[in-house]
Amino acid sequence: MDRSIIKWRSSRKTGHESIGQMIDNIQEWGKMYILKDQFYQQMIDCAAIPRHLLINYFRQGLSCIFLVTDVKPGPNPCTKPKSYGYNKGRPCVIIKLNRIFGWIPETYQSKEEVPIEIRHLWQPAMKNFVLIKCFGQYPTDEDLVYQVDHISILGNKAIGGIPTYFFPFLNQPGYRQPYIWAQFVKIESNVLLNIVCRAYAKNIRQSTNIEDMTGAVHFELFF
Repeated sequence: MDRSIIKWRSSRKTGHESIGQMIDNIQEWGKMYILKDQFYQQMIDCAAIPRHLLINYFRQGLSCIFLVTDVKPGPNPCTKPKSYGYNKGRPCVIIKLNRIFGWIPETYQSKEEVPIEIRHLWQPAMKNFVLIKCFGQYPTDEDLVYQVDHISILGNKAIGGIPTYFFPFLNQPGYRQPYIWAQFVKIESNVLLNIVCRAYAKNIRQSTNIEDMTGAVHFELFF
């Protein structure tokens, strides 16, 4: 997520991008995930490799392959043929974690460890995932953000997840950051909405202060 505000209209208006421009921007960003360049041969299927062996592969310069098809549940609504949802007022936004050299996430192993705001969503299948949840930043935003679907490898619309096997990042050549899609399925139009997408793990500091963006990204939606 590289912008602080996303504004679009189905037809070009001052200060807004057309749907075509939004699609082109996403396509340009996503080229690296379909490009079979010289680094493609240095990518491995990390899901099929025991976790304790992965660090050795990473030290050799190998990294996990991440395909644009590696998101669930299907069919993926965040695709070019579906205009990434922008033509229907259901925008898809890419959310990824910053590259932090050597960082290994410590994930939640029981419901009691999970922050209260997402505790009701936690399931044992999430033990090996960094969790990501998007929501309205302030109560007024929450009231106008009616439905957000998370499309990720985790396969749970209520919350997204990135598998821990992608970590640690060791500055491997050609490393491609894993990401999730957040689709804002139902939001109020003609209102500027403050959105926060927050990552959750035991070693990502959480704060009850809604202004604290540690481990989170803030952006605004308007259409």
